Amino acid sequence: MQKAEFLFAVQIILYIGGIMVLFLFVIMLVNLDEQAKRASSSTGKGGSRWACVIVVGAQVFYFLRMGSGAFQLARPARRPRV
Repeated sequence: MQKAEFLFAVQIILYIGGIMVLFLFVIMLVNLDEQAKRASSSTGKGGSRWACVIVVGAQVFYFLRMGSGAFQLARPARRPRV
């Protein structure tokens, strides 16, 4: 309508950059030494990680299987013979 594709792309890039800077500040402000000590002292997380991987994999497989009809391309229209 207003041919603003370039403005759209620049705006998306700027927003993504701003969010990345916010994440960087959060990572810098969090005390990672305490977090690392807590993570190394806790045990039994291996099973829950595998369970999450299996559940997410099953969901991806299910949605790809059920939505397979949406991935079919339309057949090209036949041109009439002259």
